[in-house]
Amino acid sequence: MDLLEFKLYIGKCLALGAQTTVSQDPRPSTPDEESSRPAKKCKKSEIPPRDVRTTGNEHLPICSVNNKNTYMRCRNLGCTKKTRFFCVKCEIYLCISPERQCFFEFHN
Repeated sequence: MDLLEFKLYIGKCLALGAQTTVSQDPRPSTPDEESSRPAKKCKKSEIPPRDVRTTGNEHLPICSVNNKNTYMRCRNLGCTKKTRFFCVKCEIYLCISPERQCFFEFHN
């Protein structure tokens, strides 16, 4: 790992550990602009580095999808199932069920 890769890795770890929220669009929107904007596609979230996902006790699962028929793809390596559970710190969807414990496996 060269110096640049190391700096990028440290930056990602620090950014994910801070958990600050920044608005994507700093401009105030008017009701006309909101209706004329095209629907945004869901952006695939980046998987956090191992140091971030295995440390701390801030990794809490929440059921984040409001619609009962809406599911998101589990981001654990090797899992292709869909889930409603979301890790608050890592900001990714992971399975929690009697058959699959992707949330536990991902954080260990």
